[in-house]
Amino acid sequence: MKPIISVFLPTYNRAYILRSAVESILNQTFKDFEILIVDDASTDNTRELIESIKDERIRYIRHEKNKGLTAGHNTAIAHAKGMYMATLGSDDIWFPETLQRMVDGFKNTDPRVGIVYTRLKKHFLNGRTEFIPSLDEKPEGNLYTKLLGGNFITMQVALLKMECFKNEPFDENIIALQDWEIWLRIAKKWGFKLMDYVGCEASIMPDSITSKKKLRLDSRRKIFDKHEEDFRRYPAIYAHHAFTIGHAYGLAKEPEIGKKYMKKAWRTRFWNPKYAFSFFILKTSLVGKNPTLYKKIAKIITRQS
Repeated sequence: MKPIISVFLPTYNRAYILRSAVESILNQTFKDFEILIVDDASTDNTRELIESIKDERIRYIRHEKNKGLTAGHNTAIAHAKGMYMATLGSDDIWFPETLQRMVDGFKNTDPRVGIVYTRLKKHFLNGRTEFIPSLDEKPEGNLYTKLLGGNFITMQVALLKMECFKNEPFDENIIALQDWEIWLRIAKKWGFKLMDYVGCEASIMPDSITSKKKLRLDSRRKIFDKHEEDFRRYPAIYAHHAFTIGHAYGLAKEPEIGKKYMKKAWRTRFWNPKYAFSFFILKTSLVGKNPTLYKKIAKIITRQS
């Protein structure tokens, strides 16, 4: 008999914390699910750990070569039997009622709603905690334009109809921020519903993708390039993304890439002094072969209005 929900748990060398994530799934008040643990060629004792957890709902799938997180999601989709899909990271913990709350969210709901999600409580390495989306917001319905502005729905708090993935696999060229990229595609066809409940607690670990700034920056650039025509329909959003990408590459001492995106921001909002000044400095740093110039005056740039 097919389960209602297929829960994806992609992992790589996370045996030291993986049991807590698995147990938070097994402890759900909603019980009709399967767990697809996709091991991305771990070299630690991940397999042994999973085999020690005796529950027939667990299915262990291993990549013989490391393929990355997005490939892990696609592998899970290919093996899933459920009507709905949910995913949890190995460093995340669901609260006991999370799946039940999200399943209930689909009851008596517009059939065009494809995603029900909850709030996320996120703990950062510096001790800061925040809620995503913030507690004073309730974004739902057609969120396409809002999602173009930036992501506020993390994959570990979302329950999706499997139908949402029809012809929409995860882009395996996007190593980080893969949830934002796929939302930009799914949101063109499906609506979202927010359950006003904190469903998941996530901690940023030193080995988390979230903590790898350069990887996230490169992924954000790829997402911008892939969806550039969509962003371009909203000039203020387009210019903002182009500026922040260009600015980040400038700080990373890669002025050639930074200049390319800063030029897009400046051409879109040529009257904005911040964009104009930043483009000029990046261009100057290239002419003068001084990749550190932009970083040296970054504080001045960010203070410009």
